Amino acid sequence: MRPESTDPNEKTEPRVMVIGTDEVSAKELASLLTEAGVEIAMVYDGSNLRKCSRSLPSAVVIEEKAGQGGWEVSSQIRRKSNVPIILLGNSNSEVAWVKAAAYGVDCYMARPFGSRELAARIKTLVRRYGGTVREFVDNANEVEKV
Repeated sequence: MRPESTDPNEKTEPRVMVIGTDEVSAKELASLLTEAGVEIAMVYDGSNLRKCSRSLPSAVVIEEKAGQGGWEVSSQIRRKSNVPIILLGNSNSEVAWVKAAAYGVDCYMARPFGSRELAARIKTLVRRYGGTVREFVDNANEVEKV
């Protein structure tokens, strides 16, 4: 983990963990975010969350169909950390937004969405949490495989 700066005026890009539906999807999403000025710390599909690094991301972006379900992945991450979570889904219904809140998701974004909007939401959530994020994984073996 890189040392954190104590200079409040220093601009640093958020480090984001991307959890995609599959490796190709995760890499495409990571590329989209990189182009929008977001640093990608890790890229995973939801099936190998157990192997995730102890490195603390600034935020997590999860596709709804990741692993056995982005909802469950979100819930597992929320039980371990208060890292900002953005869930990308296909429904623009009120039910999806309410379900996202129940699973501990900070922001639900329905497709289609723009990369700049996603990057702006990530940066807003990271700024709002402002260094209060708890450790993401206390023990890598405690995270259940999804």
